[in-house]
Amino acid sequence: MKKKREMTAAEFIAERNADPEWVAAQRVREEAHALRGAKRKAAFEPVLLSIRSAGFPIDSIGDLVRVYAPLPKKLVAVLLEALPTFKDPALQEVIVRALGASYIPYDGKALTELFESTDNHSLRWAIGNSLSIGKMRGVGEWILDAVQRREYGTARQMLPLAAVRHNPPELANPILVSLIDDLPSHVALALAESGGEAEIEALQRQYEKSDGWVNKAIGQAIGVIQRRLQERSER
Repeated sequence: MKKKREMTAAEFIAERNADPEWVAAQRVREEAHALRGAKRKAAFEPVLLSIRSAGFPIDSIGDLVRVYAPLPKKLVAVLLEALPTFKDPALQEVIVRALGASYIPYDGKALTELFESTDNHSLRWAIGNSLSIGKMRGVGEWILDAVQRREYGTARQMLPLAAVRHNPPELANPILVSLIDDLPSHVALALAESGGEAEIEALQRQYEKSDGWVNKAIGQAIGVIQRRLQERSER
């Protein structure tokens, strides 16, 4: 029996494009995508107007970080004022991620309150990421509490790094060590910045019972801490 020839990619695309049902469905998808884009652009227009009025000419919210990062004080103030006006998590996330690019310290209460009030995982993760890279005031104690709340699930993944960047090691490290079974690779990443001899011991125990990329991340963290301690001893 002659084996049936497999269809090439070009033949598959040609056959699909000749299917009137697929073409009609694709047109609906494209129109829906265009509509979402138009709605998103309209939603951001008041913010863009405020940004332009503050002296920063941009055509889209996507230009904000690309053109002006690290964000100056005036831009941060505009974004903080705009954040509570949005209710759509996808739009809130855009503002949250932009705030992570600030180079001036600002009150982080707007971010921590939004983390608590939303149930959107992606938005919570983005807030944790901005807390880990941005310069906020008044968030250290909140982060230490939030990172221990298991009900937040994997949305806590960037909070260990935020914890060591907003708290002294003597406060952050013991809490992170207690979470090493729960968030092993993210705790390792954080302890690579703040850990000492005691943390190496905890990481070593976790290293011996882990595998794959988690094992690799923990091994790298141990190496970073060891090198840091060696450098200190040689001074």
